[in-house]
Amino acid sequence: MAQDFANQQATAKVLGLLNDLKTNLIESRFASDAANVSEISAFDDFMEVSQKTIDLAVQKLEANNGELEVVNADIVHQEELRDTAKEDQD
Repeated sequence: MAQDFANQQATAKVLGLLNDLKTNLIESRFASDAANVSEISAFDDFMEVSQKTIDLAVQKLEANNGELEVVNADIVHQEELRDTAKEDQD
């Protein structure tokens, strides 16, 4: 004894809606995966540029610190000359 609990047209409509949903979910997944790849690529590019910027900044800091040492040594030398000249005047 088989019983017909659903109208075939209604069942076909629901099946069609479920298939549409499945298709939309699959397409959405592919779109999300593509967006993730793009975002990861953009992040990697950002990190590369950031690292280059940091490396350049470190180089400039090291160069500036070297120049600062020279200037400070010159200042110390000038102060020593000044002190010697002052002692000679006294």
